[in-house]
Amino acid sequence: MSKLKPCPFCGSEKVKVVLEHDRTCGRCWFVQCQTCYSQGSSMVESMDRQEPDEAYEQIVSATNKAKEAWNRRVQDGD
Repeated sequence: MSKLKPCPFCGSEKVKVVLEHDRTCGRCWFVQCQTCYSQGSSMVESMDRQEPDEAYEQIVSATNKAKEAWNRRVQDGD
């Protein structure tokens, strides 16, 4: 996955993927600015029991989707 773009609100390059746990939804990944705390779309994964390989693939997929959502800009035409 490509490098994360700076925050579209404050311009900070201090952005990272964050993981939160929610008892009702499961695990939730999103990119958050560490300066102004704005965040991108959340990618949710259920807490169902999985084989380690399946769980790893879901983590990678959810992380990449969160990065793609953060990097999407209006100028991209999407």
